[in-house]
Amino acid sequence: GSARAARGARSPPAPRERLPTQYDLSVGDLVVAATAWKRVAVGDRGVVVGPCEDAAEKAPHKRCRVRFDDGKGTYVYTKGQQARRAPLAGQHVLGDGVLARAAVRGKCAA
Repeated sequence: GSARAARGARSPPAPRERLPTQYDLSVGDLVVAATAWKRVAVGDRGVVVGPCEDAAEKAPHKRCRVRFDDGKGTYVYTKGQQARRAPLAGQHVLGDGVLARAAVRGKCAA
């Protein structure tokens, strides 16, 4: 009984590589270009529109398709290196750790 069940059991899938926060981009995330390419300049804003679908690309799991503003085009960029999260407040981006200098009831003081 148990030997046969063990033979037929599938091993669990290998855990996915946990990427650092800067590589953890999802569809809809706002990014800025860190690398110029064609009509895209460093600092141009874009939005992640999908994963890299080209298996021929080196490390496609670390790349994503980004549509840049002003009709500049959609290109495959390396997450965290060529395309970085757009700042949300000041220079902070999603995933940054911050330290409050003082606690204010119901608020965080800078």
